[in-house]
Amino acid sequence: MISYLITAIAVLKNLLLLAILFRSIAASFFVSPYAQKGVFLQFLYDVSDPFINLAKKMPHTISMIDLSPMIAMIVVDLGGRLLIVMLTHLA
Repeated sequence: MISYLITAIAVLKNLLLLAILFRSIAASFFVSPYAQKGVFLQFLYDVSDPFINLAKKMPHTISMIDLSPMIAMIVVDLGGRLLIVMLTHLA
């Protein structure tokens, strides 16, 4: 039972990392900030906004480069790994 939970957490962690990565790539290269977002891009924003908004509360810029997506990805990855390690020791 715990192995299924570990697998689910690993899959969700990787999906969140991909959503944050695709959102940061799409927001910076392909989509104008004034353009209307499509369904897929709006979904990426809805999924990744809570994590990026948390990262924006910390100091997150180097000159004009916004590092909040990278900080969010690191926090999601470390949090997921911590949950997996804790559940592994529980089994």
